[in-house]
Amino acid sequence: MSEELRKNPYGFDFNELSEDQLLQYYIASNQAVFLHGQSGIGKSSRVKQIDPDAVRITLRNQMNPEEIDGTLDRETGRYIAPLWFQQIVEKCEKEPNKMHILFIDELTNVKPPIQSLVYSIVLDRAGKDGLWPLPKNCAVVAAGNENADNLAAYPLTNALFRRFSHIYFDSDINKWFSWALSVEAPVELPEVSLKEVKAKMHPSILAFLMIKKSAFYQDLDEENPKIVTDPRKWEIASKILYMTNNPYSLKPAIGEELTADFVNFTKSVMLSVQDVVNRRYQQRDINEIKSNTANKYATTAALSNATESEMPIVRNFIKNYIDKEQVKVFDLLWIKGDKKRALAIGEIKSQQNEKLF
Repeated sequence: MSEELRKNPYGFDFNELSEDQLLQYYIASNQAVFLHGQSGIGKSSRVKQIDPDAVRITLRNQMNPEEIDGTLDRETGRYIAPLWFQQIVEKCEKEPNKMHILFIDELTNVKPPIQSLVYSIVLDRAGKDGLWPLPKNCAVVAAGNENADNLAAYPLTNALFRRFSHIYFDSDINKWFSWALSVEAPVELPEVSLKEVKAKMHPSILAFLMIKKSAFYQDLDEENPKIVTDPRKWEIASKILYMTNNPYSLKPAIGEELTADFVNFTKSVMLSVQDVVNRRYQQRDINEIKSNTANKYATTAALSNATESEMPIVRNFIKNYIDKEQVKVFDLLWIKGDKKRALAIGEIKSQQNEKLF
């Protein structure tokens, strides 16, 4: 037996899986999953990313049980299916080869009597008294906040906790970057058209967070509340920045202090793509960029807006004049999770005998 076979007789893949990968696998296997994590960490966004049309049940302490169990028709004595069931059946029947998600949100934010309304959905994959059986291509995902992070949170009952597989998300900025650099589907708004390939997070925001990681997630002081940031707030900030192209529009999302820091950061850009392509720069400009980390990241983020034809020139400029480490940042920001762009970068690396991804 070879040494390699002796170490891995079953031929397993031992690469560590991310929380997002685990979530995809468990949903594909139709296993009930509970997502743990702090408020604003992006649990709902992850579900939406896998199934944009997920049917959502948001639990509330004062909700009407009929919203979960359906309504009794007193004339016929039969129950009328609840809206959530009608919606998930319609979606699953329309796309029988696709797994759809029934997303039960805020499960730990409601008292046990309200939690009990979804027992049969999670335990038996059906509604009250076996009514409303879930389609085979319907996966159940639930989410809630941690007790330590939310005084209003309630623990899951033992029966519910045992039924779920559990995935724990934390505020790790490095894990978040892999999601943030994926491509957002082009959208059209009444007065704004965003058809170009773009990352889900604006490159300038990503570059800012690379040097100010403490701003990624801030705890709320409930006795002296003020605007705090978390992954959800940065996602909002990115969408607003894409729409307005004005950093001052971020105040309602991230607060005045961080907005001021972000404005100063973006103003530290020394050169534009056109400056680089047309060689409109001098040594003092390069020295100024290299003088501090913020200038490097800000300029790299701005240069990541290069077109495919401009990219080789801009990339070589960063590599030869700014910082070889900044080339890695440029590559991530420029690729934006797009396979075609990744291949273009890979081809350049191959030509220049650089280490591939």
